[in-house]
Amino acid sequence: MTISGGEPFEQTAPLAVLASEIINRNLDLVLYSGYTFETLLSKSDNDRDTCFLLEAGWLLVDGPFMQKELDLSLAYRGSRNQRLIDLPASLKIKRAVQWAGNF
Repeated sequence: MTISGGEPFEQTAPLAVLASEIINRNLDLVLYSGYTFETLLSKSDNDRDTCFLLEAGWLLVDGPFMQKELDLSLAYRGSRNQRLIDLPASLKIKRAVQWAGNF
């Protein structure tokens, strides 16, 4: 499952309920956010639903789409400033870890 814009992390309470159902169905969750992982990690310190959403996902595409960084050859994202973040690995060390998966 993919959760993308509007901005998912501006509506964390209802999306945490949805993420719980996604987990119960043994589905994978990919999150897109205009916020960076670092900003979301900081927000998760005081927001239980943000923390839950991050923990529920396996991949985060972070950063805003920027027309000047447009690159249609990139997998899963539209601009070069956006990163593919391995959420379980990143949350474990509290630092962004680029996803090393195959495309």
